[in-house]
Amino acid sequence: MLGIAGLVLGVVALLHLGYALSARLPVALRMALPAAVLAGLAGLGGRLVLERHAPVKAMLAPLLEFGLLLPGMLLLPVMVASSVGERAGGATQRSSNIGAMAAAGIVLFGLQVALGGFLGAAIARALPDLEVYNTFGLELVAGFVGGHATAGVIGSILHKLGNPDWALAQALAVTYASIGLVLGVATGLAAVELRRRRSGGAEVRRAAGTTAEVSPAEPAARRRQRFGVTLLVVLAGVALTLGMHRLARWAGVPMIENVPVWVLGLLLARLVWIALRNSPAGRQVDVASRDRIAGYFSDLAVVAALLSLPVEMIGAYALPVAVISCVGLVATAIVVAAFSALAFSNARFERAMLIYGTATGVYLTGLLLLRAADPDGRTSTLRDGSLAYPLMAVVSLVALPAIAVLGMAHGPVVMGSMGIGICLLGVLAMAIRRLSVTQSLML
Repeated sequence: MLGIAGLVLGVVALLHLGYALSARLPVALRMALPAAVLAGLAGLGGRLVLERHAPVKAMLAPLLEFGLLLPGMLLLPVMVASSVGERAGGATQRSSNIGAMAAAGIVLFGLQVALGGFLGAAIARALPDLEVYNTFGLELVAGFVGGHATAGVIGSILHKLGNPDWALAQALAVTYASIGLVLGVATGLAAVELRRRRSGGAEVRRAAGTTAEVSPAEPAARRRQRFGVTLLVVLAGVALTLGMHRLARWAGVPMIENVPVWVLGLLLARLVWIALRNSPAGRQVDVASRDRIAGYFSDLAVVAALLSLPVEMIGAYALPVAVISCVGLVATAIVVAAFSALAFSNARFERAMLIYGTATGVYLTGLLLLRAADPDGRTSTLRDGSLAYPLMAVVSLVALPAIAVLGMAHGPVVMGSMGIGICLLGVLAMAIRRLSVTQSLML
């Protein structure tokens, strides 16, 4: 127990070290490395040095097994936090592009599931000596669309399903997440630079005299109070979820073991927030505090996933990972470009950058590329993306366990077929949205 507590404290300390280093190291600034990734890589390097001594390696082994499951545990407060803070009517802003951005995320999720499944089946046939398990390939979407936090969750899902290869699957998913983050940022920034050169650097700027209206700054004590109340609401949601999950297991609710606890947390927290949002406590909860809390727990999950990465398992899979990563990156870029050209009526490039960054790294990666493409915030992309992203995230997180269950039972081809089905659902949703918009314009 003391060892587990020490591991958790070590993850927290590493994250704060990453926050300090990311603002000072020139390499981190040039590569736009998030603090959590920098901290996780530093922790991984230190762990590998320690493991050169046999006694230390034996002592670390049980802790690292817990560390592999830690990202899945940390996703619960992230999901609970994402369900609170919105006011009645605050999430119903209308834009013809919000639905298209959400549909794009769903299509890309399905595309990467399909690519992972079919390429996994092809690799199993081409390399029969390689131990390819039934869910091999699902790690691509967990790493690319999900990012490091969701990559750490794939191991938790497979562990609950009794898959003996869960640790290897998580190691591969974290590897995909790292590859997607680095290559997504690099290729996205290259696309932004190429566009600038083609336009000759002549960008339309805002008029010199126009400035955004600035609201008066809230007192620091008021902000701290809001943050404290928001944190208490999130922690209460986590406690309620864990209690309800344990009660359901005790009562023998069918299939409760196969329902990830963060899915239950997402639903319960939403119901609790609907009941609380007009109360005195609910009025103290704000979106900025919620996002800080969700971001902090997400960063902890990233550090834990990288720190616990079982590097020795990945070596034999270097070639398959390289092939699947390259195909996944190219296919994602092509679909984003085509979808943006067809679906959006304005700011196509800026929206494409936000979607591409999110589909190869995390939402913050998309925001980074958006800031590079639209530094002055001249488009509504940020607002539309902030409303579309939760829809994308919920669909992917709910679908991932179901795909894993079917993949374990029926193999990667069925998994790939499910990906195609999800793609078609995304395209159908887009077609219905466009049809409804066209009809409203005709009336």
